[in-house]
Formats: sequence, C-alpha cells, structure tokens
Amino acid sequence: MKKQEQTAWLSEVDATALQSELKRLDSAYRNFFDSRASFPRFKRKRDRHQSYTTKCIYNYKRYPKKSEKGSEVMLDENGERIPAGPPSIEVRSKAVRLPKLGWVKARTPRFPDGRIRGATVSQDPDGRYYVSTCYETDDPAQPDTAGITNPVGLDCGLKDLVITSDGVKYANHRYLNQTLRRLKQAQRALSRKHKGSVCQEKVHS
Repeated sequence: MKKQEQTAWLSEVDATALQSELKRLDSAYRNFFDSRASFPRFKRKRDRHQSYTTKCIYNYKRYPKKSEKGSEVMLDENGERIPAGPPSIEVRSKAVRLPKLGWVKARTPRFPDGRIRGATVSQDPDGRYYVSTCYETDDPAQPDTAGITNPVGLDCGLKDLVITSDGVKYANHRYLNQTLRRLKQAQRALSRKHKGSVCQEKVHS
C-alpha cells in the first residue's frame, strides 16, 4: 500500500505504529467472531482520545565483538548478531526519541531502570501531548527485614488519615471538600456546552 499513489502517505508514519494498529484490528475481529464484543467501528474524527502505540527496536544489551574481517559487530546476550543502530525509543533529560520524529523536547521527571519495550503517544483536547513508556525490568529484589528492630503498626481512619502505634497522627486533609466549589463551577460550565462540541471536549479534559 505504501507504493500506491493513493496510500503513499503511509510511508510517513512509523512502521511499528501501523503494525500495532493491525494487531488491534485483528484482536477486535477475533473478539467479535467469538461473541465477546460488538462489531469493530472506526474511531470518530472528533474523538477526544487520540493516540498511537509504537514499538522499540534495536534496544538490546550490546556486546561488541571483532568479526573475522576485523570490523566490530554487535551481539546480544544469546550471541546473535543485532543491528548496530541506536534504539528507536530513548528517554533522556528533557527529551524523548520517537521513531520518525527523532528527539522531541519533553518533561522527563523519572527514568525507570530497564529495557524500553514500547511507547504510547496521546493528545488531549487542549493539544497537549503525553508519552507513556513501557519498560521490561528484572524481578525486584525482596527487602531485607533482618535489620528492622522497631516495627510500627498503622491504623487508617476517617478523622485522622493514619495513626501509628507510637501515637503519631497524620491529618486527613479532605481534598475533595476543599475543591467542591471549583467542581461545581466546572460542572455548571460543562452543562452549558453544546453536546459534541470542541468546547465540551476541552472541559472534559
């Protein structure tokens, strides 16, 4: 389809994103024919949930090795040769690398330790973009409790959020009650918006 004139624009899109959508379409039809879901429908153009999922490639643990010709090749942990290019998805300080887009400025407050499997890029009605990355990590190590000499019990309540066995109390701030006025104003504003309009979608976000 990428070689046809009418659908040549598919070449501008990340190939792994197209593969992900085909897998979702296949799952939707399987669920329909197995009577687990209704017939698949196209997403509305004005739907406020806009997103796509891409997969990370060339993301391996690399082991350089000299080949018979003297050039350096990259091997994975199983000893198989892998491409020498950089991974298609990377997260660094204030930037994210995405396939077909390259490095994009972003707020990156956390850096999980592990191998990136994929990422989902989404957009809200206000035009803000978010990137959610999926990591593969080893099993977390169990905490060492041998050195604990003073255990503390916790009691969760309503008047006080937590009371420890030492008598320390943590107040329940009741954030919902503090924001009820703003919530009522937002609900009134939403009720005045035309159903299905862009303004209604922005209030939802």
